[in-house]
This record gives sequence, C-alpha cells and structure tokens, in this order.
Amino acid sequence: MAERADGECRDSRRRFLRRAFVAIGSLQGFCACGGGTDAAVASAAELSSDSLPTALASPSNADVPVLPPGPAPLAAQAPPPGVVAPKPAGPLPAPVALKGPLPSWVPSPGSVTVMTQTNGLLTNSFRSTVAPYYSDYYSAETVNAYSGSVVNPYHGTYGVIVFEGGGHAGSNDNSVHVLDLQADGASFRRVTSPTPLFGSGTDADTRYANSYGGDVMPLTDFTWTEYTVDGQPTSRHSYGAQDVIGPEHGGAVHGTLMRVLTGAGAAHGMANGEVPHKVDFNTTAGLLKWERAGSRPGVSGLPSANPAVSFHLGGPNWTAHVAHQSRIYIECNGQGGTMAPRWFDLGTRTYVMGTGLARANNPDLADGGIMFHVEWRRMLVHADAKGGNLRLRYMNVDVDQPSWVETPRDLSRSIPVAGTWSAACWCPDNGRIIVGNVQGDDAAVYEIEIPSDVDQVWNVTRVPLPAGQRIRWAPSTTYKKWSYNPYVRAIVYMPYAARASGDDEVYVYRPRGT
Repeated sequence: MAERADGECRDSRRRFLRRAFVAIGSLQGFCACGGGTDAAVASAAELSSDSLPTALASPSNADVPVLPPGPAPLAAQAPPPGVVAPKPAGPLPAPVALKGPLPSWVPSPGSVTVMTQTNGLLTNSFRSTVAPYYSDYYSAETVNAYSGSVVNPYHGTYGVIVFEGGGHAGSNDNSVHVLDLQADGASFRRVTSPTPLFGSGTDADTRYANSYGGDVMPLTDFTWTEYTVDGQPTSRHSYGAQDVIGPEHGGAVHGTLMRVLTGAGAAHGMANGEVPHKVDFNTTAGLLKWERAGSRPGVSGLPSANPAVSFHLGGPNWTAHVAHQSRIYIECNGQGGTMAPRWFDLGTRTYVMGTGLARANNPDLADGGIMFHVEWRRMLVHADAKGGNLRLRYMNVDVDQPSWVETPRDLSRSIPVAGTWSAACWCPDNGRIIVGNVQGDDAAVYEIEIPSDVDQVWNVTRVPLPAGQRIRWAPSTTYKKWSYNPYVRAIVYMPYAARASGDDEVYVYRPRGT
C-alpha cells in the first residue's frame, strides 16, 4: 500500500495541473502550497520517535553557541496619518482560574515534556482513530499537509486540541479529530464521520479511493466547497485558519469550531474560497457534524466569481477571532497581492471588506507566517520571515475600521527564522509573545515583550531549555499548533502525525511566569 501511495504522490502535481486547466481554466484561485505529501510532510521513518529517546537526550545547553547578531532591524516609525495606535498598556489581566489541578505531565515553567505512546502519556495513536473506510496513511495528512490545529479550551477540564485539514495532494478526509487532554495523559478521538465518497467499504480499494485515488471533481460543490455526497465541507489545507468560539461569545456549550475559508480543498486542490462552516461541540462524547455557518458564501475560489478579490485568497490563510468585535479577521498570502482588512461578522454571518490600510504580502517564502490576537492590547500581530529574520507587524482592532501598520516593529535583537517558519503565539499569562523554531537554535525559545508604546523597542529574551531538552520542530506547517492553552498553563504542540508506524510525539512547553 505504501508503495502504491508513493507512486501516486509523485504524479500528483501533474494530474492536478491537468485537471485544473480542464475543469476551471485558470489557476488564479489556487493556493501557494508546494504539494502536501511531497513537499511538506516527513516520512514515517523520519517521524518515528525511535530516533529520539523519550528523555529527549541531546547535547547540553552549554554546548549551543550563542547566535551571532543578525542584520539590524528596521527602525520603528509612528503609524501613518489616520491610523490609531493601540492605547498604552494597562495591568496584565489575571490568569483564568483552573478547572482542576494541573495534569501530571505539565512540566515546570521553562521546561518541556514529550508525550508518546511508548512512555504511556498518549493512550493511543492518531492513525488508530481514522474512519475504517479511509486510509490511515493518507488521513494523517489532516495534521501534516499544510494544516494546523487549534485549542478548544471550553471542552472538559483541560481542553482539547482540534485537528482538521488535508486537502491538495494530501487527503480527501474531512474528519475532525481531537487530542483530549486528561489528568494523567491524553487520547486521540475522532469527533465527526468523514464523507463516504465512494462508499463505506473497508477494502483497500475503497479506502484508497475515498482517501486520495478517486476522482472527486464530479462530487464537489465548488460554490460551497462541499462534497455533494453528504453536504459536508471538503478537506482543505487549514493553515492558520481555525478558530474556536466560546459559549460566552455565541458558541456552543463546549465551544464551536469555525472555518471561514477553504484553501486547496480536497485532494484535487480546486475547492477554494470564503465559505463558512462550523462544528458545535454540544457534547464532550459521541459524534458531531459539520454545518454551514452562514446563509451564503463570500468570495468563491472560482475565477468567475470575483477575480479582483478571489485572486488574493491564495494560501496560506490566517484568521483570528476578536471577541469584543464579534469578528473573525481574515488574512491571506494572496500570491503577492494585498487586500484591505477583511473579516467574517459573527453577528450577521457575512463577509465584510473594511476600508483600512492593507498589509503587504512580501515574505521570504509564501507558506510561512502566523497571525494572532493580543486581547490585552486589542491588537492583531502578523509574524513572518523577511530577510532571514522574524518580522512583526500589527493592526489595532480597538477601532471599527482598523489598518495594518506596515513598518516592522523594532526588535531589540534579530531572530533568524526560515521562510517556512510559523511558530509564534501570545501567552496571556506572562504577557509575552512566545517564539519557537528559531533557525540554528533548537535549545531555546524566545520571548518578546510588547512595550506600552508600540513604537518603542520590543524587547527580545532568549530562554534556554533545560539541559538535554529539545523540541523536534516541523520544518513547516506549524501555524496554530503552537498555541497557548490557559487551562494547562502550557503550549501543547504536535508537529506531525505518524503516518505508517512509530509513535506520535506531542511536546508540552510551559512558558516562564505561568
């Protein structure tokens, strides 16, 4: 089966381009991905934890050389005329109250724990939860192929990590899986049933057809980016475009998963556009289902819909929920184009184009970057690689029509990152941006302080990991996998799902001051 899969993967780009020109006649709406399985996903052998002992044995931190200073950062400037800067910082809000004692697997601040099946902290494997009429080899791509995950803190005592993705050259599997965090470990669980595109048989041919090999173009509703078999949304490259809405903001009692964009949908990759779908977590057990989350789509990925806008919806995609505005902001790489701030209005369930200033799309590589909301300061931060170093730009979302401030923030030291880098998040409990996967320095994470006056220098601190500890980073496709969960006071990070053999690896990093 693996040999058959590898052969199909080598031909995926050729088949994709042929189908794209025949079926739609334009690649205008297609994302910037490099081909899922071939370009972004390590082999099962590379992902096996056999090559990395449970104790994370590695050279001591003292053996890691201090990074030489990079090029001087660009000097920060005041916002352009008409742009409102964030208000000065007030006191950092108190941490949320825990719903139970911290789990046994949460490390001390500044440290890392690894969870695997071998050490007993993971009770099962991701691939064991795949629907029997799909191939676990391909369904691992819902984690791996330009796809992320998102924390749902409203589910249970400690929350869950929600996975959905796949898409172009990866998998047709549109399942939602969770990593259920518990006091003494964690378990994977599938919470939706994937579309039986070619039936629910468990034979090898049906599993392969459903997962990757069948012709799904005739079974795709491109307006709603759904499979016509059952009306569920297609698989997709989920990138950094997943959000969870809590019950206090209109979500379900245990949270609502929102996806307001489809990028590189289905294995053929041609389902694209602004289309809202959701999964309501009305229960913490049993199966849930995808539903439409709006009365109509926004901009379809088809060139005929609105070429002026759909051109800019290319991947990667990033979204961020801003609760006080009841909005999910949307940013896309857009094949080098720019687009004014845009959002999905959760009240009206419609897409809105703002009038503010756009953020330029000019990173080192298309497939990196991440966006997150700093609720304390009511600002969005977009982080990516520019000139080999981390670049931070911001937008004040304390106004109705926000604008991006294009000038990069002035960091106290440069942070070298690869073009595919996307590992940064906000930690509300210590008031720092937590940056991982720094190039040439896997023995540390970095913290960035946002000054009260955002036009002043943003202080950077290198935080060494304890001797012998490392995080094995995904070279790309991190996105919101690197996110802080306040109910375990830690970042629970799963870079990849093991595809054919070996352990899954979940890294738990607890920031200082939490």
